Amino acid sequence: MLLAIIRQVAGCYLAITLAATGLAKLRSWRTASTGVIVEKVIPRELAPATVVAVSVAELALAALFASGIFPVLAGCASALLFLSFGGYKATVSIKTGNLGCTCSGKSTAYRATRPGVLAALAASLIQAALALTWASSTAHVNLLLQLPVLVAFVIPFGTYALSLDPRVTVSFRPVRRV
Repeated sequence: MLLAIIRQVAGCYLAITLAATGLAKLRSWRTASTGVIVEKVIPRELAPATVVAVSVAELALAALFASGIFPVLAGCASALLFLSFGGYKATVSIKTGNLGCTCSGKSTAYRATRPGVLAALAASLIQAALALTWASSTAHVNLLLQLPVLVAFVIPFGTYALSLDPRVTVSFRPVRRV
């Protein structure tokens, strides 16, 4: 039972992370593509297609986590994605001397430091480990345990839908009321 709970916590994290980053990049694919071009690893002509393809893959993987079907496929493919991302970050830091991120659909860049590169690689390894935890625990999970993963998957879509309404401000920062 404990392994099933650990698996579901990992699934919640992976579902919300992949859905949120997939939606953000897909929504702002032009901006994310510019960030990828600046990183000088992927050819300029392939950057938009790469951003869209990674976004769609992230959304598909998030849907697999939420549904609970094909857990080995979802876990192994996600681990491969996270490890690829770690390798990409290392390549960017070696090639440009910078680290950056387009995960939120916006491009950020900062000077690469040894601790920063190691932290980025550690984050990718931790995410891959969580994905493999999901893949390795394929015992039947009941609907009650799968429900939090489904809710975690839906949260980014709800936030995205709210952001389309100009009367609603979606922010995780405190809002000052006047």
